[in-house]
Amino acid sequence: HTMISNSDRAHAPLTLRTIFEWVQSFYGCIECAANFNEEWEEYNGDGVTDHMDTVTWLWKVHNIVRERLTLEDDTVAAKTQWPSMAECKNCYTEKVQNSSAGPTTEYWVDEEWQKDYIFAYIQETFCQGSDTFVCAAFYDPSAK
Repeated sequence: HTMISNSDRAHAPLTLRTIFEWVQSFYGCIECAANFNEEWEEYNGDGVTDHMDTVTWLWKVHNIVRERLTLEDDTVAAKTQWPSMAECKNCYTEKVQNSSAGPTTEYWVDEEWQKDYIFAYIQETFCQGSDTFVCAAFYDPSAK
C-alpha cells in the first residue's frame, strides 16, 4: 500500500503491475501467489487506469483476502475488514453509518464502502512521514 500511495499518479498502475509480477516471481508462498494471480484476473488488475483505481483496487483485494482467510483458515482469528468504522467512519456509506447493525466486519460487501473516502484515508495512512510530491497533498503537520 505504501508503494502505491507514494507512486507518481501517472505511474500507479505500473507500480501495481510491478507488485503483481514480484509476487508471481519471488513471493515465498506459492499458494498465496496463485491466489493473487486469481484475484488479479477476477478483479481485473490490468484494468486499473489511475491512482485512485490502483489504491482502491489493492485495498479491495486485500479485504477479499481477509474474508477468504476468515472463511477458509480456522487456524487464525477472524480477519476483519479494514478500515474499521472506528478508524474511518466516512469510509462507510450513510446507510451503514446509521444502521444499528453497523458494517459487515468479516465479509466483503462492496456496497458498504465510499471509495473516495477510502482513497483519502489510505493516502493519509500510507503517506504519513513521506516526503514524496504525491503525498504532499495529504500532509497534516498536526499529525505526529
